[in-house]
Amino acid sequence: MILSRHSRDQSRVDVGSVKSPAVVLLRLLGGASVEGPRGVIHGRGARGPRIALLAMLAAARGRPITRDTLVATLWPEASEDRARPLLSDSLYLLRAAVGEDAILGTGDELRLNIEAVESDVGRFQQFLADNEYELAVAEYTGPLLDGFHLSEAVEFERWLDSARARFAAGFATALSEVASGHERAQRWTDALPWLRKLASHDPYASEIALRLMRALSASGNRAGALQHARVHTALLREEFGTEPDSAVTALVAQLTSTPVDFATTTERADVASPSLDITSADVASPSAAT
Repeated sequence: MILSRHSRDQSRVDVGSVKSPAVVLLRLLGGASVEGPRGVIHGRGARGPRIALLAMLAAARGRPITRDTLVATLWPEASEDRARPLLSDSLYLLRAAVGEDAILGTGDELRLNIEAVESDVGRFQQFLADNEYELAVAEYTGPLLDGFHLSEAVEFERWLDSARARFAAGFATALSEVASGHERAQRWTDALPWLRKLASHDPYASEIALRLMRALSASGNRAGALQHARVHTALLREEFGTEPDSAVTALVAQLTSTPVDFATTTERADVASPSLDITSADVASPSAAT
């Protein structure tokens, strides 16, 4: 008896006991590519809805997703009679491209076989779970599926926006945790690269601006701390028409009058006088920050 793609998909059983090493790598952070033993895999099985399907399964870290959820997310405009075969066709193409056991099915649920398919998304999440923050930072090479869009799939775009925000937040947490370790030990010079990356990732957060300014001042670069205050102020004014947090204003005033040695004092910048105006001569207008 010859099985159709749909019947072959429905008849597939879970073979999670298979312990073969991963031979396929999904790179989904900062772009989208599928790599096999011989290099990047091209063709219909590695683009469009198939990439979106892989991304959803990879982000689930081996947890199952129902077929109904996948269909509603990837083909929201299609009728159920048409959407189910579209999913089965995508699974057929994916398995042909990356391996028969890449996606496992049990009843109405599907999951990525993480023993056959490795992903940067999965590694990133595992590093975060294991508190391996430096490794997590190294793994995060950009937003999830950066530059990828799936036309006429509004639900997938919503899922992607949410997933991107979640991974970006994880990246920020990893940067913050690494920097915090150096800050607690007063290793200000070591903290600077991580704080700079964090400030670049979220340039509008005054809390992050404060941490970078403190580290710059404590490492002997008061001018750099004041310059970052100028840049932070200019960004907030230009993008939102708002002033920086009063704690930034207070720290600028402290640095302008008497340098604060954070390496030898426990004084907190955010309890200094909030009445000092950051629009003094030490903080330039937005045009001067460029």
